[in-house]
Amino acid sequence: MVDTLEVYSITKNTEVNGPGTRNMVHVQGCTLGCVGCFNTATWPTKSKKSYTVDIADLAEQLLVDNIDGVTISGGEPLQQAEATIHLIRLILTREPDTSVLLYTGYSKAEVSDAGYLEVLTDLVDIIVFGRFEKDKIIPQPHNQLRGSLNQEVYIRPGVTLLPTRSTNLEFHIEPGKVEITGFPSKDLIRLTRKELGV
Repeated sequence: MVDTLEVYSITKNTEVNGPGTRNMVHVQGCTLGCVGCFNTATWPTKSKKSYTVDIADLAEQLLVDNIDGVTISGGEPLQQAEATIHLIRLILTREPDTSVLLYTGYSKAEVSDAGYLEVLTDLVDIIVFGRFEKDKIIPQPHNQLRGSLNQEVYIRPGVTLLPTRSTNLEFHIEPGKVEITGFPSKDLIRLTRKELGV
């Protein structure tokens, strides 16, 4: 069993990364290299900002603040598949009614071929499958859970979704740090982090 996960960031109380108010983890590492990706800092396997987290501790961090759910994104969570699945199981063991949303750049067929589809669809309420394609970007506020039209949304049977916000972008500001999260517009994707001052 894998007990650690390489993490880029944790965002608390986000309302644009799935239905309701959620805590979110961006895992570190992605080799898919989607053109126009808004999270290129999460691509390297390790970075100056990333850190290794004990999965049990991470589950506890993600279950604070009386949230509606947990969102797991990246990077690419399924490039740390065993650790990601272990995290999901721990979350649901501690709080069985927690809504879990998983973003993966892999298609449903690729996840099935890798042997993870059945376990994920048994555990996870919402899965967004597929690479981001910037020429198929969905304009705000219509994007909801997807960044581009090619992506497929799986909703586990029986799951009732909370309403989503009409805006799909947030700025989280802390001393010395500005984090942008959600689904940016084409114009915002064109800006570099240096131009934004973050």
